[in-house]
Amino acid sequence: MTGRTLNEIIGTLLAADGLSEKVGIVEENREALLTDEAEAALMEMAGRLPVSLNGPAVHRDLIRACRDHGVEDGGAGFADALVNLWLRENSLERKGALLKAWSDPLLSDEMLEGIKGLASAEPNPEAASMLRWHVQLLQRCRTRGVDLGVAAQQATGGGNPTRTGRPFDPQTLVAELNRLVAAGEPRTLPRQVEILETLLRPLSAGGAEEYALTRADLSTRLAVTLTRLVNSGLLSKEDAAAASRRADALNTEARTIRQRRSH
Repeated sequence: MTGRTLNEIIGTLLAADGLSEKVGIVEENREALLTDEAEAALMEMAGRLPVSLNGPAVHRDLIRACRDHGVEDGGAGFADALVNLWLRENSLERKGALLKAWSDPLLSDEMLEGIKGLASAEPNPEAASMLRWHVQLLQRCRTRGVDLGVAAQQATGGGNPTRTGRPFDPQTLVAELNRLVAAGEPRTLPRQVEILETLLRPLSAGGAEEYALTRADLSTRLAVTLTRLVNSGLLSKEDAAAASRRADALNTEARTIRQRRSH
């Protein structure tokens, strides 16, 4: 065990960022980790710690898969199991939690292209629609961060035939937004972003020209709100970076619209 105790190696495995890194650690420490002792230690830790989507019990499953099928094939099989778990999960909140816990592999290019391929090849219209809903969720979470991506998906139902989302009533949403802004509580910023995304969505960039300035104004307001959310410290580092990119894109679009309308 290269001078390290089993618990130290397990600690490194638990702290590793993403499945690829974890599989590398298993390969490097196979003599220590691919053992009954390692599985027993992980299960003992699982009994003492709160249940987690990437806690010791889940890592025990990874170890077992690598023991049964070899490290490379076991890691691939574990990744497939994560994907299937994510697809079967009924709760959007839980789907988001899984994406955060296992961004590698769930937010990878391979995952996105794989789900797109499944959707294209699926002959059942309802099943294909559900897969496309998952593609949309992945795309939103990859570009905006998980928190904002899930919020956007929930706001509209995202085209999922089994989820209608919140009813779209502009006047009600604007009234709620104004109340939240007046209250001035940072914890409401994610909901403010969700409302503004919902109001902006029907005003597509390629829509009627008479609504262009309205879209520009909403885009600017959303960009400002996203920036406040980033500065609030409520987001993870990754989600904050995605929100900043979204804000920059919105500001650029708003400037383009105003310049076009001024000529």
